[in-house]
Amino acid sequence: MIIELRVCLLGSGSGGNTAYIGHPDNGKKEGEGVLIDAGLPAGQIVSRLRAIQVDIRQIKAVLITHEHHDHLHGAGPLALKYNIPIYANEETRRAAKSLRKLPMSIHLFETGSSFSVGPFQIHPFPISHDAADPVGYTVQTDRHKVGMVTDLGCLTPSLDAMKECDLLILESNYDPHLLLNGPYPLHIKKRVAGDRGHLSNEDSSTLLRSLLHPKLRTLFLAHLSWKNNLPHLAYQAAESVLKETGDAVQLHLGWQDFISPVATLA
Repeated sequence: MIIELRVCLLGSGSGGNTAYIGHPDNGKKEGEGVLIDAGLPAGQIVSRLRAIQVDIRQIKAVLITHEHHDHLHGAGPLALKYNIPIYANEETRRAAKSLRKLPMSIHLFETGSSFSVGPFQIHPFPISHDAADPVGYTVQTDRHKVGMVTDLGCLTPSLDAMKECDLLILESNYDPHLLLNGPYPLHIKKRVAGDRGHLSNEDSSTLLRSLLHPKLRTLFLAHLSWKNNLPHLAYQAAESVLKETGDAVQLHLGWQDFISPVATLA
């Protein structure tokens, strides 16, 4: 039985996304963990894991959400150097040239069908983004449930998969006013704000409200745009929803250049 689960955003943003979910070495059994995405360079992933006292050899899988570079960059090198299995659906594998070069390392799953990696029960669910077959994930043990979703442009019924989570990682990408008046060309602004783009702070808060549950103990806000958002705006939007419950929920932000706090579920 896994008593303790640790979660950390190793990096989050348009420059690269990687999340760690795992349990530590308790002296009796070596720690095990999974990564959701490997958008950071492989060497940076290894060093940031080391900074939170996790050895890369404890990573049992990299779970890919979709084929965009900021979610995939380090996956191939990790698979080749450390023999870490990569999990993706068939459409994502086809869309990602770097994954097509790794036939022996790819474990294919069907979106919507759960599978196991060591002690973790993984459930990939469909989301709306401009990619081949993008997914979010829940990662569950016998005691805890973690849900993660980024890179989605609208809220769909499939997001109900994240109900009753102890910890959530939700996208809070942009502030509409900053996006409208920001430096992006009009067609990029329309893409970001479209149904296959990203969630605004308000959208993220709406999703959070639908997922509130007495079990929820920790919330990470992820994939904040450094051009079209401000950390305090994302934080305030989520905080206002959390205050409605009166429960003590830890709220953390994911950063591009810094490791997030490590959340522990005991």
